[in-house]
Amino acid sequence: EHYWSDTWRSNLIYSQARANVADFIPQGRSNVTGLDANGNRITLATTGYSISKTMHQLYVNLLWSPLEKFDVGVEYAYFRRETINNYLGYGNRFQFGAYYKF
Repeated sequence: EHYWSDTWRSNLIYSQARANVADFIPQGRSNVTGLDANGNRITLATTGYSISKTMHQLYVNLLWSPLEKFDVGVEYAYFRRETINNYLGYGNRFQFGAYYKF
């Protein structure tokens, strides 16, 4: 947390998570099975492609305290995720918030 003045402050936050997937999920895939209308077992879906290997998150915010018990802020968040099958995903989010401390 960095205070720019008595009423303005910011935070810069970074996090990373890594996971090892259990060996019993071959290459991160596992079939979901069910029965068709005739009672035959069929594969309904293949799961595992969405299992995360790494996740990175970065947050930057700016908070303003115009009154002693009142804060207003804006925050930007960036996300990057890689699955065990090396698919990449990215995300961005802007947030606005205000709160009063009772």
